[in-house]
Amino acid sequence: LAGHDPYAIEPLRGCEHDAASVFALQMPSGFATPAPLPPYAIAFFVPLAMLSFEQASCAWFLISLGAVIGTAMLLLRLTRLPALAIGAALVLSDAFVSLNEGQLVPVVALMLCIAAAAARAGRMGVAAAALAAAAVEPHLALPAMAALALLAPQARRPMLIALGALAIVDVLAG
Repeated sequence: LAGHDPYAIEPLRGCEHDAASVFALQMPSGFATPAPLPPYAIAFFVPLAMLSFEQASCAWFLISLGAVIGTAMLLLRLTRLPALAIGAALVLSDAFVSLNEGQLVPVVALMLCIAAAAARAGRMGVAAAALAAAAVEPHLALPAMAALALLAPQARRPMLIALGALAIVDVLAG
């Protein structure tokens, strides 16, 4: 929001170090984690950037926790696997690492599950929109987008619309 480059080391390093100090954490002096995300993905986080770091951190944790719970519920319905198996798989992967480190994976996993449930129900517009939201992690969403477009011809138009929307946001945000 300040107009700085999210792909550059500075001011990212300073921002991350300041944020870590709020929680009494100390990062190595030269360390920074640049955003390996396309501009459209960064645009999704603008609402969180309007909050204080503490508020944004809390909001992101709650969003992520809700996403893990939503993923579990959808996986129960989609797979009919035992709840214990799904719970164990998510707690040991999606929840444990992602919630602790604030990763995007819980939200992406939820969007992929929403897309699968929507496609199964024949709601290709919803499936395409969910896959577009999952594209904050392009390497996870693009194979699902390609598979849906290949296997469900009725999904091609909604998928093109969703990809067009991402392209517009990408150009505006970039």
